[in-house]
Amino acid sequence: MSDLLITNARLVAANGVHERGWVHTRAGRIAAYGAGTAPAAPDGTPTIDAAGHLLGPGFVDVHVHGTVDGAVMDARPDALAAMGRHLARHGVTG
Repeated sequence: MSDLLITNARLVAANGVHERGWVHTRAGRIAAYGAGTAPAAPDGTPTIDAAGHLLGPGFVDVHVHGTVDGAVMDARPDALAAMGRHLARHGVTG
């Protein structure tokens, strides 16, 4: 999914929390965002109505030892992959 428009979100942004906001992504990156009503999406751009749900940036976990029965010190590829999937499902992006 390269382009996406998310509308009607409670948006957590660098300049505050907007009760109604939108985010437009291009090539998997945020291209624009703002408060209020979203501008018209380019033709063919998928649009998601967030229905007032919270939309915010991903979290960066700067210190983690393990989760889901895996530990970083084990250095097992399967455990590291399982930990990455688990953390991503809970909002950790890096």
